[in-house]
Amino acid sequence: MKIKIRTLSLIAILFIISAFTPTELTIIYSKDVNKMMSGKTKYVILDVRTPGEFNSGHIKGAINIDVNQMDVYTKIDKLDKNAKYIVYCRTQNRSQVVGNYMISKGFKEVYKMQDGIVGWLASGFPTE
Repeated sequence: MKIKIRTLSLIAILFIISAFTPTELTIIYSKDVNKMMSGKTKYVILDVRTPGEFNSGHIKGAINIDVNQMDVYTKIDKLDKNAKYIVYCRTQNRSQVVGNYMISKGFKEVYKMQDGIVGWLASGFPTE
């Protein structure tokens, strides 16, 4: 009887944990990102465009990892999986690939800025 209770308890605990573990990329927009960045929570902003695109203007504090480079996944694998990430590109395609990869590798919290830097600029938000 004790074994059944322990087994059922373990199954319940695993179910609860899995319910709070994201299994999909969370889609947000530039206006959401702007609000999130002004809060107390720290986010790593990951720009997956080319260095040329990045240098032409990026969100303040963003880290550039070019999705077109051969070592992109090696670089991503070295990132802290427990940090909170916002991934963006020009519009949405490259960030989708990287965001899905991050989720598949066990990153806990990954947001994809759906409208990318194009949406960010259209909203009038600053770049550096």
